[in-house]
Amino acid sequence: MIADSGNCHLTNFVWCKCVFIKCNIMNSRGNLDRLPTRIYFRRRSVVITSVMCPFCDDVEESVENLFTACSVALRVWAAFSGWCNIPSLYFFEFKDILEIYKFIKCNKKGGKDHLRVGFDSVVVHLEIKE
Repeated sequence: MIADSGNCHLTNFVWCKCVFIKCNIMNSRGNLDRLPTRIYFRRRSVVITSVMCPFCDDVEESVENLFTACSVALRVWAAFSGWCNIPSLYFFEFKDILEIYKFIKCNKKGGKDHLRVGFDSVVVHLEIKE
């Protein structure tokens, strides 16, 4: 993750066959910064009342803020890591979410697939909450 920190997108996004297609689509769009956030709409000249994050109202709503920096997202990731009984999760970019399952040790057979499904579900849930 640190070696390619200059590039904020995964160059070879791999679709996961064990998750719903909408999760793969959303992850792919999030990786490319193409999710419908308020900054995305402003870039396309859509008139909106505010570009601030509706959850924390601290910074502008972007893909990075919505999934990695917002106080609500941080609480969701803390609850998810507690539920999965894994160390606390901290992300700096959206691509970190897509790659973190590779670095977590799982004792169960198929555990990494379950973690990938869990991460994808949390990402979709965070996007739907708005």
